[in-house]
Amino acid sequence: MEQEFYIDQKDWNKIINYAQVAYDTHQAEIGGMLVAIQDKDDDWELKDPVILKQQISGSNCVLDKDDLALYYTRVGTKLKNKNFRFVWWHSHHKMKAFWSGTDIDAIKEYNDGDFSFALVVNLKEEYKFRVSVWKPFEVHSDIELSILNHSRKLPKRILDEVEEKCQTMSYYNHIGYRSLGKSNQMTLINAQQNGGNHTSRFNFTPSELSGDTDDYIYVYKQLDEMNKQYCEGILTYENWIRKAKQVNKVLKDIHNSPYSIELITQPVLDNNSMFATPHEYINIDYADIHEDDEEMSIWNRSFGVD
Repeated sequence: MEQEFYIDQKDWNKIINYAQVAYDTHQAEIGGMLVAIQDKDDDWELKDPVILKQQISGSNCVLDKDDLALYYTRVGTKLKNKNFRFVWWHSHHKMKAFWSGTDIDAIKEYNDGDFSFALVVNLKEEYKFRVSVWKPFEVHSDIELSILNHSRKLPKRILDEVEEKCQTMSYYNHIGYRSLGKSNQMTLINAQQNGGNHTSRFNFTPSELSGDTDDYIYVYKQLDEMNKQYCEGILTYENWIRKAKQVNKVLKDIHNSPYSIELITQPVLDNNSMFATPHEYINIDYADIHEDDEEMSIWNRSFGVD
């Protein structure tokens, strides 16, 4: 591609600062928008990054649709006489800059235009900038982005803006629960390991199994850290399995928990560690829960209570 893409240091710094504050205050990713405006030399300048109201977690960020619609209208009106495109950006905090399956799905939401841009960054200021051409043929290419006069400091207003606009996702609302196969406890990863691709939501309410319980938060955070270390080459597969077994022992012996980490094969871990979120590695054993429910039901009936 002959056209060049560039961004001024103040705009680049603003994106990285958003990412830093989101990680420092919420241990989370963050996302937003900026614009690419074509200049007189037919090159593209990326500028004016913003964040919008959103829900954030360690592995995802979801922009508020109403706030996004207002942004499109406001910027479209302001730049109506220029050739510009919206650019979706988001962070991967300490993980590598790469396009996850979720990211690719988000990029495809812009396929109603002729072409679109997307940017992912991490706290090391690594990035990937993608140009997606949709018409007449679909083509995607990661392009080098020129960052002008690079230097950075963290203004307090960035801290205040992230605090105002970002709400941490609750584990339950973000993840839901997945069930498959024997013992009602197969995860999405387990489905891939066994050659399947079927998933279905559990018909249980948050009061019966909540992602906000101590045992779930424990296993979720442990998995998140294990997967990061595996992606960075700090953990070998054997060490990942060893840690998983240690976590499972804590869950069983201390928490008496229905949750456990799926002991997946190395090829499955290699294929999913960068893309799958921690909840997709977690088994939920409903057999024990139903046994407890039956014991409670028998106890209640002994007092004439259904």
